[in-house]
Amino acid sequence: MFAFGDPADTAKMYLDTMMRGPGPKLPDLHFEEMEEQDLRYALAWLHAAATRGYQEGLEQAVLDILVEWFDEVFIALTELSEDFRAKWAAGTITPPGGQSTRAKYARLVKEASEN
Repeated sequence: MFAFGDPADTAKMYLDTMMRGPGPKLPDLHFEEMEEQDLRYALAWLHAAATRGYQEGLEQAVLDILVEWFDEVFIALTELSEDFRAKWAAGTITPPGGQSTRAKYARLVKEASEN
């Protein structure tokens, strides 16, 4: 897939297109202002967008932005929710990119837990 223009704009458009499908809607807020449940929804949408982007061969710069947004929400949830950390520890949360990226997210969980 080819992307034109600013990769961040393309990533936003790609994510918005994904979120037109069935599923929970997100409030029009920055993730730092969202409640825990909305962060969980945002994480699910970002995971879906990044995963589909990998499958469709989305331009790497756009994928990098989607994963960056996923990481930001992932860290926010890790800092906020003991339940989320427990689910991570139990292995029920798979990051975009699959198990090969698990070490990166394990490091993020550890860093967020220390704060």
